[in-house]
Amino acid sequence: MDTFKSYILKEPIGVVALITPWNYPFLMATWKIAPALAAGCAAILKPSKLASVTCLELGEICKEIGLPHGVLNIVTGLGHEAGASLASHPDVDKISFTGSSATGSKIMTTAAQLVKPVSLELGGKSPIVVFEDVDLDKVAEWTVFGCFFTNGQICSATSRLIVHESIAVEFVDKLVKWAENIKISDPLEEGCRLGPIVSEAHLFVERLKEAIESYLSFLYDSV
Repeated sequence: MDTFKSYILKEPIGVVALITPWNYPFLMATWKIAPALAAGCAAILKPSKLASVTCLELGEICKEIGLPHGVLNIVTGLGHEAGASLASHPDVDKISFTGSSATGSKIMTTAAQLVKPVSLELGGKSPIVVFEDVDLDKVAEWTVFGCFFTNGQICSATSRLIVHESIAVEFVDKLVKWAENIKISDPLEEGCRLGPIVSEAHLFVERLKEAIESYLSFLYDSV
């Protein structure tokens, strides 16, 4: 209509809280910080309690290059304290969280009380589907790589296998052979391909034990 005008005005949303996990802590931080600052927002980064050092170093670098004071803030601490406070704070305008589904659900619930937008990238089990007409050696190699890359501590790890029954036995056999060649050692040793999980607490999680037992049972049943 000639007597009306309609337009879209894009503005920075304000202060954004960026909560990152312990795997790929520096990379995840930059992935979140860069677009937030580019959009004109002030950012508060809350890294994992298990991997805060590189993020603190990033903050120091930003100070050295002259980033204005207060534009980027690094807040360390426990998730149920520091992270929860950011999610519920009325002056935080948006939350970006990468981590577990359980924590993501809590953040979404808290943010909903203030009608605060959230961006969630939550954990899961990424399947790899193997059909009967593939190059089994190549697929087995890349399946093992995807499963054990970063010790399997990544949301995109190929930790679920959906394999055509006609090649299941042969495929599992190839996987076992590839897995047996993986060097397990101190990550600082040359040639190490599989190191420890992130913390002692994770070692004794019953869910981890159950997952290993279930997977071993599956392998034996398949063979």
